[in-house]
Amino acid sequence: MTYRVRVLLLSLAIGVLALTWLIGVAGRTGRSAPIGAGILLVAPEALSSVTTVEINGAEAVRLEREHGQDGTERWWIALDERLLPARESRVGEFLQTLGEQQTEARVAVSPAGWPQFGVDEPVSVRLFDRAGRDVAELSFGRRSDTGRGGYLRFDTGPEVYRVGDAPFFALERSPVFWSDLRLLPPGLTEDRVAGIQIRSDIGDINALSRRFTYRLVRGSGGEWIVDGPAGRASAQPTRARELVTAILALEGSRFAAAEQSVVAVDQALIDVDLFDGRRFSLTIDALGDRLWIRPTGEESPVDREGSPVRFEFAPWIAERVLRPVEDLVE
Repeated sequence: MTYRVRVLLLSLAIGVLALTWLIGVAGRTGRSAPIGAGILLVAPEALSSVTTVEINGAEAVRLEREHGQDGTERWWIALDERLLPARESRVGEFLQTLGEQQTEARVAVSPAGWPQFGVDEPVSVRLFDRAGRDVAELSFGRRSDTGRGGYLRFDTGPEVYRVGDAPFFALERSPVFWSDLRLLPPGLTEDRVAGIQIRSDIGDINALSRRFTYRLVRGSGGEWIVDGPAGRASAQPTRARELVTAILALEGSRFAAAEQSVVAVDQALIDVDLFDGRRFSLTIDALGDRLWIRPTGEESPVDREGSPVRFEFAPWIAERVLRPVEDLVE
């Protein structure tokens, strides 16, 4: 085979490869998206005007946004005829999801198809602005058979669309998920704590028996020292950190009902002192086989009217923070 023939064959081969590539690109770019894909659930620019979120599913959830005069904002959850602290990060993430999520395809065009996709008995999400006007209304049906995503209908028409998983996680949560059950201000860390005092007089609540008084204080070198009935002793560093971290991260199980009156049989008190001079106090009330906890001090949780908030408290959580001296010393 001559040199000229080899060059010609090589050129033909390159041309065939180039033509194949062009055909593939044309095929991909010419492929259209599924019918009904790409519709935003909520226009992102409308989310800043939302002041009320209503989710009506197995349990009704109503969330309200309050704008402070200083430019701050906070979310409340309506429970027991009160507005109580809501977990703002979860509300924000949910709204962000609604503003980012797009439909994947249209799966039905008339009410005849609603039962098949569960939008005849939906979980409805309604967003309102400050004047009470509808910002958006969405009717979420069931999840898909594959477990990937689910179905929804807009209030503007009868069509049903498939959407991704993201909105469904929040829609399946109870009011507890939206409640801010933290007892101490977020962001507190062990290095900011100067000392903790625990006074416990709980006899027997669900096999929890705790009767002792001691302080866990910082030494001059930053170490933890237990000051108890037997005098001062070095605390085991890991166990002391575990106790302090557990107290700072405490959350209630749920908000206590407003009409519940608790005449405690037994009680425990945890005082947390910070280096900046602030003190937070947590009172645990025990009655029968149940526990409640009441935070007091600066930045303690209050309802929309400014009244203190009490929480139900699980005995297993109490065991983590009512640690006897023997668990802490080296």
